[in-house]
Amino acid sequence: MTARPRPLIAVRLVGPADTVAAHKAHLIEHFQHLYGPTADYRSTTRHGSHQGECRTYLSVTQKETRTMTPEPLQHNENPTSKRQENTR
Repeated sequence: MTARPRPLIAVRLVGPADTVAAHKAHLIEHFQHLYGPTADYRSTTRHGSHQGECRTYLSVTQKETRTMTPEPLQHNENPTSKRQENTR
């Protein structure tokens, strides 16, 4: 299993939903200007502990380079055998 890369920056916003949404939009725009297209931007929003509030988490990480190398087959393993088992 690969470890998640450490974020360049992580921010938690807690408060009234409309205020948090406005700050979130501003911060995402600012981070995109600051870190550019070489970063991944993620956000998650959850209910707050009080009515009308929410919690939003923003994180900016470096984009991972993905390789498309297939996993090696085990000795005497047929690549279609798993597919055939599922169709029965």
